[in-house]
Amino acid sequence: MRVAVVTLGTTGDLLPYVALAQKLRERGHHPYLVVPDSIVETVEGYGVPARPFGDISRDDVEAIIRRLVRERNLFKHPGIVAGAHARENAEAILRATVEATRDADVIVAHNLALMGLGAAELQRKPLVTVHLFPNLVESQCITPDGADFGRALNALGWTVGRAVVRRSADPVLNALFRTFGLRERREGMLATGSTALLDVVAISPSVLPRDPAWPGTVRSTGFWYLDEPAFEPSAELRRFLAGGDPPVIVTFGSLVGVDAAAMTRTVAAGIADAGCRAIVQAGWQTIGDDTWPRGILKVGYVPHAWLFPRALCAITHGGAGTTAAALRAGISPVAVAHYGDQRFWALHSHRIGAAPRPLRRDSFTSAAVTDRLRMIVRDTTMKARMRALGERIRAEDGTGDAVTLIEHAMAGRGARNSEILETLFLA
Repeated sequence: MRVAVVTLGTTGDLLPYVALAQKLRERGHHPYLVVPDSIVETVEGYGVPARPFGDISRDDVEAIIRRLVRERNLFKHPGIVAGAHARENAEAILRATVEATRDADVIVAHNLALMGLGAAELQRKPLVTVHLFPNLVESQCITPDGADFGRALNALGWTVGRAVVRRSADPVLNALFRTFGLRERREGMLATGSTALLDVVAISPSVLPRDPAWPGTVRSTGFWYLDEPAFEPSAELRRFLAGGDPPVIVTFGSLVGVDAAAMTRTVAAGIADAGCRAIVQAGWQTIGDDTWPRGILKVGYVPHAWLFPRALCAITHGGAGTTAAALRAGISPVAVAHYGDQRFWALHSHRIGAAPRPLRRDSFTSAAVTDRLRMIVRDTTMKARMRALGERIRAEDGTGDAVTLIEHAMAGRGARNSEILETLFLA
């Protein structure tokens, strides 16, 4: 089976799909990723074939993130995300995606990669969508922004959310759909959460159990982890880790558009007051300078799969990939959410007892950082809970489960097509 995997976005939007492609190949299939020009080389560095669909640079992605971070009104976020698809080269991107997927038996697409949806519809190919966060799959248990107010209020939240999508995103997306010769959609941003074949929620059932509102086409797997080649840490990093208690990891990943200097001062003061050591990963925002106090080490790239199991906890932006890595390692992810799925992960990690209350971006103080760290240090129950959760997650095979689901869905589709042909022939 030839499988075209379409994705875009940040590192957390890429590596899980690389992991899926590797598992597909391991199971005898022929996968390839369809990605922006700028990350083709990165994908191929993992030994996975890649085809470009056009120019979406890191600068483009950063510009979208900055707009989302600046806009505090969450009701305006769907319009910003929809507007990001309305690029001058949008038609060229769709045409390139169609060409890149022409020989595919099935298209697997990131739920926000609408060029994958468009390519599937134009070519009448089966489409599988993937959700690394559940905010676009209607739920009884959470609102679209990840809060849980009980079943009745959650339902009201989804009613409001759908109205916001219709008002702010539908006009932009439907204009694109018309231009491309695609059918218009009501609440188009949510369309990839209800495909006819299969929608995969790539989240551990131990973290997010199946929601009663999900239709039968929505299925969950474990998280999708990319186990990178053996990592060799620097001598400085080895010495630091061996020199004291497990450190706090500070990593804000792809978050940009914040005051990095102020964030640096706040984090450093909070960690110092808690009496903890820390390792700081600069990330896209390049937080931190070269004058961190004693007991705090700034590093460049270190795989989370290697680093997090050696840590006390992780202070993060709440991204899906970073949160999944922390949960797998059995440590608490303490999030400072700014937009999108970050709020869900911040709230949900606390809701399941995996982390203290999230750090609020509008009251991100050193005292708040200190309070969370002291709680983690002394809360032996939370530590035991996290160790057990990490063990369950590590026992899962998320990509393997996903491949099985895709295989079964395609086999079932083939059986249905045979039944239709047989009916027509007999008629």
